[in-house]
Amino acid sequence: MSDFALAQVAELIAKVTNDVRRMGELSAEQSQEILRVVDDLAAGLMAVQAIVAVQVKANPVDSDAVHAWLTTHMDPDGESTEKARTIATILMDATPKA
Repeated sequence: MSDFALAQVAELIAKVTNDVRRMGELSAEQSQEILRVVDDLAAGLMAVQAIVAVQVKANPVDSDAVHAWLTTHMDPDGESTEKARTIATILMDATPKA
């Protein structure tokens, strides 16, 4: 291979190396952004859970009606339906201190 061809190959390898490095940096930045968003969502959900738990304590709800609503509005075979039922039960059983 001529010196010119080797120089071109070396230049292309350097470009690919830089592109791969930039992809890694972007991926790390995107991962950090996703973690920030998930943290914000978790904080918001905890706030809503606290409010609902206090409200349910003051104004009890019919657990059968809650589960019937979930059955009607969610995929009965979906994994998230069972999670929703579990969370609803936890919220309805919550007994926050006055």
